[in-house]
Amino acid sequence: NLEQVDMVVINYLAAWYGPDELEPYLQFLTDNTDVPIVLFGNYIHYNANMPELLMSPEGLAALDEHTQSHFLYEEENRALAERYGIIYVSKKEALCDGEDCPLFAGGEPFTWDRHHLSMPFARLLGEAIADDIRPLLTQ
Repeated sequence: NLEQVDMVVINYLAAWYGPDELEPYLQFLTDNTDVPIVLFGNYIHYNANMPELLMSPEGLAALDEHTQSHFLYEEENRALAERYGIIYVSKKEALCDGEDCPLFAGGEPFTWDRHHLSMPFARLLGEAIADDIRPLLTQ
């Protein structure tokens, strides 16, 4: 029941679902609630788990060849957010300096699997977007 929520946060793996599958959901949400809706963009997605990649003979050099996607559907997701009047959080803009994107935070990799953020990396993202998100928490 959407009447019982204060905010809707969407973080989806665009390798499984694309903007075409997301749009009907955004339409439903915006038609049925006035609470803030936040859509998070994608980060880096590998085709193997991070520990396997780091333990390979190539080490960090193996990451590039095992990258499945970087910021998949960044512009499409941003356009959807704008179309539906929701908040878009670009992980690329929040975390990267141009094309230089961190892979570690607090001594841990950004992911322990193929794409889910590790706790230190989630904290890093939270700190990077805190000033933009904080006003939503007091509405």
